Amino acid sequence: WPVYRGETVTLRCEIQDDGGTQWTYEWRPAYRNVPKSSEYRINNVSESDRGNYGCKARSDHQITGWSSAFTLTVNGKSIFQFLIFSLTHSKVEPQKIVKFQKFHICITYYVMSRPTVTLQPNWSVVFRGETVTLRCEIQDDGGRTQWNYEWSPANRNAPTSSEYRISSVSESDSGNYWCKASGGHQNTGWSFPFRLTVRFLITPTVIQQPNWTQIYKGETVTLRCEIQDDGGTQWTYEWRPTNRNSPSSSEYRITADSSGDYKCRGRRDRFTSTQWGVIRLNVSYPHPAASLSVSPDRVQHVIDQSVTLNCSGNDSKWRVRRFTETTNPSHVQCSNWGTMHGSSCTINRLEDHSGVYWCESGSGEFSNAVNITVQLDYYDGIILLSPVHPVTERYPVTLSCRDKQQNLLSNVFFYHNDKLIHNDSKGELNIFAVSKSDEGFYKCQHSGKDSPRSWMSVRGEEEENFSIKTFSSKKKIVTIPNVLITILFYLKTYLVFFSLNNCETNLTS
Repeated sequence: WPVYRGETVTLRCEIQDDGGTQWTYEWRPAYRNVPKSSEYRINNVSESDRGNYGCKARSDHQITGWSSAFTLTVNGKSIFQFLIFSLTHSKVEPQKIVKFQKFHICITYYVMSRPTVTLQPNWSVVFRGETVTLRCEIQDDGGRTQWNYEWSPANRNAPTSSEYRISSVSESDSGNYWCKASGGHQNTGWSFPFRLTVRFLITPTVIQQPNWTQIYKGETVTLRCEIQDDGGTQWTYEWRPTNRNSPSSSEYRITADSSGDYKCRGRRDRFTSTQWGVIRLNVSYPHPAASLSVSPDRVQHVIDQSVTLNCSGNDSKWRVRRFTETTNPSHVQCSNWGTMHGSSCTINRLEDHSGVYWCESGSGEFSNAVNITVQLDYYDGIILLSPVHPVTERYPVTLSCRDKQQNLLSNVFFYHNDKLIHNDSKGELNIFAVSKSDEGFYKCQHSGKDSPRSWMSVRGEEEENFSIKTFSSKKKIVTIPNVLITILFYLKTYLVFFSLNNCETNLTS
């Protein structure tokens, strides 16, 4: 069994069934340092130590013969290999051999293993600024030997213990490290090299899926945080901007709302994290294919007045369509309940015409949707004047309460989501900088009479020119037009309003 150069080898001469005799030993080949004990230790074995080894023993009245040859090969490695040899033992008297007796002699040898350098924590990749510990481990020493350690490369901070701690590693700490140990007349020799590689902190790449060049408000995309060449590190991920739904995984699913930067980084522990990877999402607010305007420009109307709805856009064949609670599927077009002139539809009497209205072209394009509410009290009903279209955040808006002849009423109570918010002698509610919290149902009250409820919608500044998304094939998938969502929303609003007016229940959020 071969051993490696530099290792420590011990040959042991063992005599079986000797009855506890005290022996003196002899070894060959004989060198000036050959011991007379049962153990023959060779430190830092080299090629010159290769060859055949034998032993014999003598006491006051006995002598063994030479053991069989044991061949030591210095080019491999083995631990606790046992070889048993036979020899003859003769009892000697002066000038005469009385008898022969057979003994068993055993030459054993063991090799001190090279130490192993390990890294703690057991990371395959180390990043600049981290703290690591190299550990010199010796196998099969039974814990009995007190070792003194030596490290290479040696510097002023190199320890003499089994651990080599490097705080805040840098690229200059990259390289090979060795260790060896000595103690109790033993020397392990140098370990095999351990390669420490220190890297710069990685900057992740943020990938957008699907990889659309154009993103519209309301679309869902997935952001993926990819860290390259990390050696299989287990990361915990952080995302910015953060919210209660921000994940700790490598993927972040978002619904596009506004343009901005999204960032991610990976964290290995509380001390180590990557740089921030950044991607910018540019969210567009496309102009509608058409717009629908109402004249008079308000949501609520009285029953005996006429209303004109006008479609404008890049198509010459627009149709005004609607949905009311009593709408027959075949009576959704203006020709069934009004008069169409070009792209305009006029309704001369508004009875049973409360509902949601929109424009539609022959190619399937839609306009924004608007809600029309009719005050059915012909004689002394009041109406709330509120904007037909969504109000932009931070812009001013004025709501007023009027009678059938459009006279401004005084001493009016205004309600937001059925909660009294204002009592004005002038009959107006002024909101100087609209916010999302102002969105909701509004009504006014005068002399014990209530107007119908109307929904006021608030949009962000970036959406100022945004009303719908064209119904078209986009990025190889067909998207549902926002106008349908808007229509359904207005329809829901209308149905809630209808239910409230008929059942006289309180509106809850």
